[in-house]
Amino acid sequence: MTMSPVSPTGYHASVPSVTQFTALLDELPQLVRGVALVVAASADGITRAASSNLRRENGDPLGAAASGIVGMISGIAGHLNAGATHHVLVELDEGFMVIQKPTEHALLLVLAGHDTNMDQLFFELDRLGESAGRILDPGARVFS
Repeated sequence: MTMSPVSPTGYHASVPSVTQFTALLDELPQLVRGVALVVAASADGITRAASSNLRRENGDPLGAAASGIVGMISGIAGHLNAGATHHVLVELDEGFMVIQKPTEHALLLVLAGHDTNMDQLFFELDRLGESAGRILDPGARVFS
């Protein structure tokens, strides 16, 4: 399958595989200074892809934690009649943790340094989120 870029930064209109999506995640630190790692998970916390510099055993707990954090913030927002959750921003000693919910079925978690241009990061996350929903949708869960 041939993919054609829709932007000079290399994001594509269609992402047919996790391998190619991982390559898009690996581009984010090149596009935005200070980005250390990226985790892409389904909204129910199943890690589907991560930047290649993340140790594999850390991907699943981070995806699950991102889902839990978004769920908690969404619950609080519901009690406050504040609408849907789109981003969660947490300041840490060493930088920022950003969780974006680009679609109902997808989450992107980013660890970024204090020197990160947050406007640029959110712009690039919005662009990355266009591809995220297609590959991160967990599909139907069947329980017997």
